[in-house]
Amino acid sequence: DRADDHDEVVARIEDGEVVTDLETKRRRKDGSLIDVSLSIAPLRDSDGEIVGTMSALADVSERKEAERQLRATKDRLQKFIETSPVGVVATDPEGEVTLWNDAMEEIFGWSAEEAFGEPHPAVLDDREDDDDVRQRVLDGETVTGVELERVRKDGEPIDVSLSAAPILDEDGSVSEIVGYIEDITERKERERELAARSAAMEQSTDGMATLDEGGGYEFVNQAHADVYGYDDPEAFLGESWELCYDEAGRDRLVESVLPTLAEAGEWRGEAVGLRADGTTFPQELSLTTVDDGRFICVVRDITERKERERELERMKDLLQQAGRIAAVGGGELDLTGEGPEMTWSDELYRIHGLSPDTEIDVDRAVELYHPDDRPRIRRYFQQAIEAGESYDMEVRLQPETESTRWVRAIGEPVRNDAGEVVRVRGSIQDITGQKERELALESLHEATRGLLGVENDDEAAELVVDTARSVMDVAGVALYLLDDTANRLDAVACSEGFTDLCDANPVGASASDSLLWNTFVTRTPTVFDDTQTIADSQVFGPEVSGGLLVPVGDHGVFVVATCDRAVDAEVRRLAETLVATTETALDRIESEDRGL
Repeated sequence: DRADDHDEVVARIEDGEVVTDLETKRRRKDGSLIDVSLSIAPLRDSDGEIVGTMSALADVSERKEAERQLRATKDRLQKFIETSPVGVVATDPEGEVTLWNDAMEEIFGWSAEEAFGEPHPAVLDDREDDDDVRQRVLDGETVTGVELERVRKDGEPIDVSLSAAPILDEDGSVSEIVGYIEDITERKERERELAARSAAMEQSTDGMATLDEGGGYEFVNQAHADVYGYDDPEAFLGESWELCYDEAGRDRLVESVLPTLAEAGEWRGEAVGLRADGTTFPQELSLTTVDDGRFICVVRDITERKERERELERMKDLLQQAGRIAAVGGGELDLTGEGPEMTWSDELYRIHGLSPDTEIDVDRAVELYHPDDRPRIRRYFQQAIEAGESYDMEVRLQPETESTRWVRAIGEPVRNDAGEVVRVRGSIQDITGQKERELALESLHEATRGLLGVENDDEAAELVVDTARSVMDVAGVALYLLDDTANRLDAVACSEGFTDLCDANPVGASASDSLLWNTFVTRTPTVFDDTQTIADSQVFGPEVSGGLLVPVGDHGVFVVATCDRAVDAEVRRLAETLVATTETALDRIESEDRGL
């Protein structure tokens, strides 16, 4: 504090000491403060006793201001060094580090604490060129842009550009060497790549050329000439790249490609080239600039590839059409984002009765299925995601009508390189028709087992008609059996639909309607869908559009009637299968009745 400083000065003077260069502040007459240097000496009388003091003041305001500016400049310089994107390093004449900024740590990996007081850690011990550069600077020379190899803390070699200068002391001797380091590894790699590329250009099967800053050809290999239909590569030299494109192609390159090339240093894409004979062709074009403004062009004729792409696109369309015909849709569950993301094909939306623009997720997808099948679907999904297990299941869609629709869902997990499940891809096929056939066959097998236990023709006929009604999508069915005592065919059992559409009265052998009798006698199945047959029949009513008659051995005839459509192959197959079982059962009953 000022009081303490004053007391100390007084004590020193009382001890006979001369106080010099004491810096303090004094106030001028106008009230402003100035920096002064104060010197005080004691005054002694003839006896040597201190009787007073003598003071001298010097105005040092300008010097103090200069000192403050110097400190500010040093602070700014220090901040500049610390924050500079260029590496700044200083070493003493013995090579030990005295300055190491943050950029040096970023470039080489060593922190300032690790580098201070140690030899430059990034300098290789056996590099004579480093010793040469260092000696030149120690001799007082300033060097700029010297390219050297250094090593990072992790052992990886890098290329740097070094500029260095000596710092001299008052005697003119070098007290420090300051260096500025720039990492040029990427540029050197590009140069090496360019050199290797240039050596390979002449032998390349791709068209390759170098062009000057103005777009004029400097070098063209033979493949480049061949691509454009020229015999001699020298035909391009001195010409502009515009030689190889029509007006539309030139306009596109000037407006879109060249600005991108100037900004990014490279461009790759497709263009349309112009041959020497005036024909055009699709090409893959790659342009890369080099440091001096020139650029390298690589061109490839992709006519054949484009033809293959068109063929692949055609095949893709055919496969999509086949998918629609086969009712097969595809989908994917992507697990790489913040939440599972589901994608469906158009056919998959159609199978589920949804518009392709409907948003879909796992929960919504599961709700589209029959309530009884949803727990199994969720379990399979969970096992695919968590355990990477494939699945193959047959499930029912949510019923919207009385009919049930079945689909087969197949899923396959996709793993990344780490073995984690990142996607589940699958396909879903509408198998309603197939499932209905399977269920129909199950019913037929059940009927077969039931027919083994019936005891008479009436029970057998009822079971056959009930089974036919459940497995066949037809209007009506009936089983006519022979009454050999009356020489007629009786409708022993018939469905309600049959009685609504047809006359179920017995048909005698002498009846004018010979359709049933002809089928019975000839043992030949009969299918019809013409109006004349229906009009001539005493069995089939006018609303019947088609029918099937299948002989049941020497027992009778199984009859099917349809409305609004003909009898299809599936109905005929089921009918013939059921009739074969029925004939066996009736044969057994007949044998048992005879006591055989």
